Amino acid sequence: MKPLQSILTTCAAAAAMLLAGSPAAAQHPPMGTAAAPNPHVATPPPVGVKPVDINSASRADLLKLPGIGGEDADRIIKGRPYLSKATLVSANILTYDKYIALKGRIIAMQPETPKSKAAAKAAAKAASKPAGKS
Repeated sequence: MKPLQSILTTCAAAAAMLLAGSPAAAQHPPMGTAAAPNPHVATPPPVGVKPVDINSASRADLLKLPGIGGEDADRIIKGRPYLSKATLVSANILTYDKYIALKGRIIAMQPETPKSKAAAKAAAKAASKPAGKS
């Protein structure tokens, strides 16, 4: 009976070690400890803070963003215009981690094109005409 008990004890110890190293065990921190912040989750802007437009912000405005230094601000300005804020990563302007930390605080507004200005002007003119006149 001794050899069977020894084998069962060894198997139980091995199973405990495997489970302790599994991803399921790593998902929750031990009780009484705080979980580390996830670097892949965007940091939301503080309440009432307006997002910074990366297509028009001044160097000084870009430098106010957390984690953005002078070289980062200069690269952002040099690479304009951006169709999307995600272009900062795909064009190697910012690292993925910096982008994730900032993505809730930045936007990439598109400039109005002459065609859209003309269409808006025509729509305003048509709306201001009295009914029945052409």
